[in-house]
Amino acid sequence: SAALSYNSPSITSITRFTPAFAAPDAAGTSVLLVGSGFGISDFTLSAQLGEETCAPSAWVSDTALACRRVASPLGELQPFQELQAGSARLCKTCNPMTQALYGCSDLTTGECFDCDWCGPGEFRNCSTPLTQDQRWECEACPHEGLPREEKTYKSGIERDRSGCKLCNLCGGVDQDGLFYEQHPCTVKDDAICQRCPPCAKGTIRVGCALSTKGYCVVISSEVSSIIATVQMSL
Repeated sequence: SAALSYNSPSITSITRFTPAFAAPDAAGTSVLLVGSGFGISDFTLSAQLGEETCAPSAWVSDTALACRRVASPLGELQPFQELQAGSARLCKTCNPMTQALYGCSDLTTGECFDCDWCGPGEFRNCSTPLTQDQRWECEACPHEGLPREEKTYKSGIERDRSGCKLCNLCGGVDQDGLFYEQHPCTVKDDAICQRCPPCAKGTIRVGCALSTKGYCVVISSEVSSIIATVQMSL
């Protein structure tokens, strides 16, 4: 049987690079990475220059990549003359919305792992860094043990936490006495709201809130409706 060998891309030197129709770059922001194993077709690799990134990287040939340096979030671009080819590496470019890079090193360009869909009631935190022993797991939408106004649900198969929507508050935060929950919100389904039933003439409905439709009573001839209710422990 034949064995498959693979030579990881390597960088041997870093030179200044001036894109076509652009003014000379005195700061050395645009650079040309020279080496080998960059590929024989036009595809994109991301470059790391120490703490800096160099993106977007433009394929020039199997031995050259052009890119624009971007400082790390906590620092500034280092002087061009201090750049060392030995501190540079090339990594695969992953889709930042649906994938994450894992395993990029001096020996390999790494692999892109997909952030797969989760079923109803769950999401994946695709921004969490991957490690050797941990892949993205489906997590429950924030719901259990939370105040009513902070509970969320997800009935579809969206991927990110943004798919977890706040539950509908039947009757609003102040429980206006107009609607109650016919079906409470769960981590997989939103609440189903039902209008509070009318009462006979001369009576008004009280206690129509949360999952209770209340009951009709006579309070006073001067009271015609309840516009808000509150529940508390005494």
